[in-house]
Amino acid sequence: MMEPQNNTFFSPVKINSGKKALAHIPFELGAMGAERPLLLTTKVLVKQKAVRRVMNGLRDSGVPVGVYDDVGEHAHMKTVLRLTEIFEDGGFDALMALGSGSVMHTAKILNLAVTENTLDLVPFTVKGDRPMGRLKPYMAIPACSGDGYETTGAAFVDDLAFSSPVMMPHIVVVDPEVFIPEDPQKAVSGAMSALTHAVEGFVGPGKNPFVDAYAHTAIQMLVHHLGEALGAGRRWKTARSAVAAAETMAGCAFSNVTPGLTHILGMAVARKAVFPEGLCMGILLPYVLDHLSTRDDYFVDSLLLPMADPETFALTSGELRTGKAITLIQELQFALYESSKGNLPVTLEDVGIQKDQLKPMVASLADCTSSDVTEDGCLMILERALRGDPIDLN
Repeated sequence: MMEPQNNTFFSPVKINSGKKALAHIPFELGAMGAERPLLLTTKVLVKQKAVRRVMNGLRDSGVPVGVYDDVGEHAHMKTVLRLTEIFEDGGFDALMALGSGSVMHTAKILNLAVTENTLDLVPFTVKGDRPMGRLKPYMAIPACSGDGYETTGAAFVDDLAFSSPVMMPHIVVVDPEVFIPEDPQKAVSGAMSALTHAVEGFVGPGKNPFVDAYAHTAIQMLVHHLGEALGAGRRWKTARSAVAAAETMAGCAFSNVTPGLTHILGMAVARKAVFPEGLCMGILLPYVLDHLSTRDDYFVDSLLLPMADPETFALTSGELRTGKAITLIQELQFALYESSKGNLPVTLEDVGIQKDQLKPMVASLADCTSSDVTEDGCLMILERALRGDPIDLN
């Protein structure tokens, strides 16, 4: 690995992961100075008793907790505005978010609104010019599949995008007890988004020893536990919490690197196809890695180490490591496809993309991709993924 002379890594996220992690919530709230938190969640998680399990962890602490269980599938500003009134009228001083996706996005934006004491949040968006100060204590508790952004400093509500390190949660609590059965396609999408972020951080030009530590472990845990997490075995909750911990680490790594080409192309495809981002990234990942593997500033061959194990890495000659690593990604994807009984997309055609949409899509990304690959290169990647062209791994 080529190590930069100067390394930077920022992650304010403390991770409590494993059995009985919920029991530590009162201590963590106290350590943050939170005396009256508001918990955001969904009606599904109330029905599935996940909220009750969180409240049981607070039962003997005497900490008064408010609960709002009407966060929808998508984060909306009207929900943030309603919650701002609830937060202020209830005298709350901290936030907890139980769930994934929209719950976490809503919590981040609400935290910004109540901390800055304003409902005009446009100046704080990525297109605005107003910096964010330190926000109120915020705890995230994953309970189902995320979208890869839960532990990052990014948040989205309606058509507004926000990004700042101060929006990252202070504490992430991962406990098997709160996970619920869910749609396998949604679970795979979240995991593939996290895998993409971890892989691109691990092999990209922005890698450093600190990014490697998070990304390497995230890749290992996702590869080894994702299949079991989607099954119906006795250990699925434990496996699912391992996947959630990996997604948390992938988010921390992603927050310290520039978004990679798979992420950029996957987001573009998802917008055009109106399809889950993570599934689009998963389709593109092998083709992007194959395309970038010949560049000196990418280290795709090093991916074999977390994808396999030290022995396999040592026994595989240098010129074969890239192909072996990409093969393992494809094998993982095929195993997920089989376990879903063919309900997962494997090509861009499967998500509804047509060939005549590719050139306009690439042209709109010229400014985003110029540092990684040319427009022709992007078009080649998309064309190969359109019908699932085989990759020459020799």
